[in-house]
Amino acid sequence: MALLPGCFFEKEKEALKQGLVVVNVLDKKHYDDCHITGSVQVSMDQLESFANTLDKERSDVIFYCSNYMCSASGFAVKKFMDLGFKHVAAYEGGTAEWHQMGLPTEGPAQEAYLKLVIPKPAQEDGAIPLIEVGALAQKMGVSLPSKEETLKEEAAA
Repeated sequence: MALLPGCFFEKEKEALKQGLVVVNVLDKKHYDDCHITGSVQVSMDQLESFANTLDKERSDVIFYCSNYMCSASGFAVKKFMDLGFKHVAAYEGGTAEWHQMGLPTEGPAQEAYLKLVIPKPAQEDGAIPLIEVGALAQKMGVSLPSKEETLKEEAAA
C-alpha cells in the first residue's frame, strides 16, 4: 500500500516517514490524466522539500514518470541518493507500462503517450537502482494480470 502525504494525524505522519511512497514526478496535468493508484505527485522543484518529510533510513521511495523514454524518475532517484536516502529506486516503465498492463490507475487516461509501447532499453551501468513492474506491483500489494487477461484486454481495445 502506498501512503499519501497530506493532513494526517501524528501516527499517520510517522507511518509515511517509514513506509512505501510511490512518487510520480510528471507535471500535475499528466498526473491528473493518469497515475498509479496510491501514488503522489511531486514536481521536480519540490523534491528537496518533499524529502524533508521522509525518513532517509526507513522510507522506501519509488519514483516514476511517463515511460522508458523519460529520464525524470532517474534524476529524482539521484537527487534522493545525494540527500542520503537508503531505499530509493526508479520504475522506468512508468505510467504507460503500468496502464498498458491493466494495473490500477486513476484518471481518464487520455494522453497519447499511454498508448505508445516503448520497449525496455538494454540495462545501463547501474548508476541508479531500478525496480521492475512485477516487483513494484508486489510491494504495492497488486496482482499482475495473467497472460490470458492481458490478451483479452488487448483484443477488446
